[in-house]
Amino acid sequence: MARRASYSPGTFSWVELITTDAAASAAFYEGLFGWRTDADGVFRLGGDAVAGIARGNGPLSGWLNAVTVADTDAGLVMDPQGAVLALRGPTARAAERVNEIGALCMNELLTPDLDAASAHYADALGWTTEAFGTGMRLVYNRGAVNASMIATDAGPARWRPCFVVASPEAALRRVEELGGRIVSGPIEIPDGVHAVAADPHGNELSLFHGQLDS
Repeated sequence: MARRASYSPGTFSWVELITTDAAASAAFYEGLFGWRTDADGVFRLGGDAVAGIARGNGPLSGWLNAVTVADTDAGLVMDPQGAVLALRGPTARAAERVNEIGALCMNELLTPDLDAASAHYADALGWTTEAFGTGMRLVYNRGAVNASMIATDAGPARWRPCFVVASPEAALRRVEELGGRIVSGPIEIPDGVHAVAADPHGNELSLFHGQLDS
């Protein structure tokens, strides 16, 4: 079990679903991952906070990915390609469990320009990147893997959460049973099997089974 009590600055620490229908969205993710939703809008796995859910609409609908930083309480920033990221102070709510089935394991930037994105985040957050397969880069924060970047011209630049599943194939079947749809995969990547799905409201998330950090 991979528990986290704190996150160093520059590390992804939380994801929150902004949705126009919180009840329906909660039912989908509870059915997919076995989460439970508390009265504060927190998705819990075995009692531990793993993600959040809030009612909203407009351009911020979907999964909002958050990074812990030392010098702010809260804020939203946009990179030059238009991907939105949340910045949260060290005392803000963060995931208490990661890198295990039903929990967050990676945050993926889909961008049309890997070079520009790499340069931007190096300057803004001190991240470094290295090539990983074709059209992908791993993102490092303070020497540890922190995220990935994927080159794409499909849709706007955006951050997407990735969650661990026991079987991507089974998880995709469950997605469809719950009213969502398969976007891509499953496909083999260097460290495991990866797939992308969308919930009934069109919000994308990735599913992964393979090698994980402790």
